[in-house]
Amino acid sequence: MNPFKTYSIQYVNLNEGDHQYNYTVDNTFFELFNHNVYNKARFNVMLNLNRHGNIITLLFTIKGSITADCDVCLEELIVNIETVKAVLVKPAGTSPDDVDEDEVIIADNDSEINVAQHIYDFITLAVPARNVHPTDKNGNSTCNPNVLKELNKHKPGTHDTEETDPRWEKLKGIKIK
Repeated sequence: MNPFKTYSIQYVNLNEGDHQYNYTVDNTFFELFNHNVYNKARFNVMLNLNRHGNIITLLFTIKGSITADCDVCLEELIVNIETVKAVLVKPAGTSPDDVDEDEVIIADNDSEINVAQHIYDFITLAVPARNVHPTDKNGNSTCNPNVLKELNKHKPGTHDTEETDPRWEKLKGIKIK
């Protein structure tokens, strides 16, 4: 059985107007794409499909969270994600020059649209590149204080530095005009 079949929408017999679809996405969804980076992923995807003649508009509203490792202290944190994205689906007769990055061309003999790749892409692109615990109301990090203390010990400039090589000291006296 095709694991992506759940995300296929038979659009050929749909009446014109709006049609609602709901999906729940978790780690098993990301495993379909061989992507197991996210921990405890849980998303609700609301899809509004609007059919107007041969043109179909897909409006994705995605809300959920993943559990990721903090890039500073390496402890788990929950990353909340909300995104709204639209895709315009056009028939095959459309010129490729008239297609933008948020548009898809479908063949005349196609009868369904699979939205799994769109859901995957929209969630993956919405995840921040850097995941860090937020700061508190005073602007202090909420990362693990023991880890922060250890990191501060290894910050540049916090150690007694060795004496500067005397050759560098002589270079400081050179004046460039």
